[in-house]
Order: sequence, then structure tokens, then C-alpha cells
Amino acid sequence: MPEHLRPALLFVTLLGACSDSGDNPPHTAAPNPFADPANAPRVTTPVYAMPDFIDGACTVDDNGVSYLQAMALTDPTDPRADDFNGEFIGGDGWGLHLVDMTLTLGDLVALGAQQAEAWLQDR
Repeated sequence: MPEHLRPALLFVTLLGACSDSGDNPPHTAAPNPFADPANAPRVTTPVYAMPDFIDGACTVDDNGVSYLQAMALTDPTDPRADDFNGEFIGGDGWGLHLVDMTLTLGDLVALGAQQAEAWLQDR
């Protein structure tokens, strides 16, 4: 299997195994030019942005539990793919849990730097 397809293996396996609609599973569909790594711009930084693709907000449920609610914003008129490798499709309520750290990584790195600086100042 080509290296660039390996992250999608879980997605392909689950849909291929669970679909009884008779439609071709996604991995047998015609190639999509947006999924071809040769057509993608090279990422030259440790982080990158996908504006208006993921939305999130701090939420408090009826029991007073607070959490980050995040969702992929799919748009059939947007040329980007609407499926997202970080979206868990094996059960209800998981959403983007597989990418929690990635979604907040920039903030967590900045927080770590602030905490390290505060710790050093106290020494």
C-alpha cells in the first residue's frame, strides 16, 4: 500500500466492511485530484492552518462538565475533501477525539513555555 494512503486505512476498512448498500467502497472510487499528494502544497512548518474547516467551542453540559466541542465543517462546494482522518466513525459521541491534542497543540506549546518561564523565575 502506498505510504500516503496508510492514514486512511481505518476509514477504508470500516466503511468497506460495514457497507451493504452495494456502492463501491471509497477506496475503489476514481482518483480524486485533491487527494493526490503531488497536487498538495508542501508544508514547510511544524504547524499549518485549514481555515473554516474545524470549529470548536468550550461547552458545559447539563451536569456541569466542561469540554472542548469540535466538529469538521463539511461543505460540498469547497474543493477540500469532506472526510477527515481524525474523525472517529466507529461509535457515537467520539467526534474529533482522536485529534484533541493536534487541535490545541499551538496553545499547549505556548502554555508549556509560560509555565516553564514561571517555574524558572521562582528558582
